[in-house]
Order: sequence, then C-alpha cells, then structure tokens
Amino acid sequence: MPEAAAAHLRAILANIAVGVNIVGPDARIVLCNAGFLRMYDFPEALGQPGTPLADFVRHRLRRR
Repeated sequence: MPEAAAAHLRAILANIAVGVNIVGPDARIVLCNAGFLRMYDFPEALGQPGTPLADFVRHRLRRR
C-alpha cells in the first residue's frame, strides 16, 4: 500500500467513533484503534501490531 494511502487509513482509524480491530490469519493484531482499546478497557500496550489475541483473553480473565 502506498505510504500516502496508509497514512490516510491510519488517520481515519484513529478518529473514527467506533472500535476497530484487524486480526491476521495468525491470530495476531494487525491494527486496532484507541476506540477498540477503550471499548474493552484494554491497556494501550495490547494494541501493538503482532500482539496475540490470546493476550487480550488473558487480560480480561485476570480482571474478573
């Protein structure tokens, strides 16, 4: 993807009013926005590309 298009996509996702989480075929985060993290009260560190989805589940279970 050309860098200008990628920058536009990042800006849209950063400012959209809904939570967005894109997961790759390896069950790892490709991209998620702050809205997604806020929606489930996840720490910002979990929103980094490459984070396994299992880390989100573990975080939720620890908070119960």
